[in-house]
Amino acid sequence: MLQSIIIPVSNISPQDKIDMLSLMSDYYENVSEEQFLTDLEKKDCVIVIKEEGFLYGFSTQVLLRRTIEGQNIRILFSGDTVIDKKHRNSFVLPLAWGKMMLSILKDQSDIPLYWLLTTKGYKTYRYLPVFFNDYFPSPTRKLTDFEANILSHVGKELFNGKFDGNHWIIHAKDKDQRLRPGVADITEAKRNKEEIAYFEKMNPNHPSGDELVCLAQFKEQNLKPFILKRLLNS
Repeated sequence: MLQSIIIPVSNISPQDKIDMLSLMSDYYENVSEEQFLTDLEKKDCVIVIKEEGFLYGFSTQVLLRRTIEGQNIRILFSGDTVIDKKHRNSFVLPLAWGKMMLSILKDQSDIPLYWLLTTKGYKTYRYLPVFFNDYFPSPTRKLTDFEANILSHVGKELFNGKFDGNHWIIHAKDKDQRLRPGVADITEAKRNKEEIAYFEKMNPNHPSGDELVCLAQFKEQNLKPFILKRLLNS
């Protein structure tokens, strides 16, 4: 049975690091062990999913505390994330992430909590419309000035000068990671789905490794009712 575990970065075993790196390499090109481990050390924890001791997915997380326009906020940044195709349709990892977010939210409910996501492929982008009523970028809404300030602030801080604040894109360089062909290709049939077509419009160079920077406020009122119900009852 597939299970989720949240592990502080300081407690990740050497074998889990090997398995995480191997899984990343299965689905991404240009995966550097040095860069992977460097990025990992900047995170707080990793959500891993395992079955019978085998690692089939993970997502790295770091909680940032910032002050924007005089407002204290928290931003949960999800970094490297991958799920083996064997369990691609499982909801175990997203549910574990959502329950963790609820816990963070309730810990200091007076301080707004946001989710910062960067994505090279449409599959990860589609978590936004599944989980949230309101998010950016979205085909149905514009970015608020406050959200733009959040993205501009963290984009410049986190993404090593590669952040394009006019288009909310992290531009990839030649040797940066990119999804392997066949992992998240966008076909003509997939373009019939509004959110996939919109992702491609916003991130036309995703096959080359460009990442779309996304933001959503995590609060109960912004969660889809069936998602909130599952998070509260699981």
